[in-house]
Amino acid sequence: MNGQNNWNVGYSSILFMEQVLTSHSAVASFKRNNDIEFQIVRANGLSELNVVFVDEYYLGEAAAYAIIKEFDGVEVIVNNGTWNLILLDWREFAERTGVVILKVSDFMGAISVEDLRKYVTADEREARRRKRQASS
Repeated sequence: MNGQNNWNVGYSSILFMEQVLTSHSAVASFKRNNDIEFQIVRANGLSELNVVFVDEYYLGEAAAYAIIKEFDGVEVIVNNGTWNLILLDWREFAERTGVVILKVSDFMGAISVEDLRKYVTADEREARRRKRQASS
């Protein structure tokens, strides 16, 4: 179970995710399956989440569909690393597939929201801020 996955996610990254989930106020408990799959029980009556944690430099549609195929029932794909990129419109993808794709930093905020599709990412907040500044 430790470090054995088809996505080359290192054990130190997996431990990081476990530490973050352990200390997150919106997480009541979690169980790790298949090395990088996390079944998360959220606090305050929020629904459970089936999350797959990857560390893809470029996470595009082909990789997302491969993850969906490999991990039955996945609801959220979390991409580790601040330098890693998600190369698709995550909202449009979620609308089509029901699977949300977020950077780990955005997931830590979204985990407190019942419907993760309604979460506003850091990049989206920054784009809104720039738009407001440009129009004033």
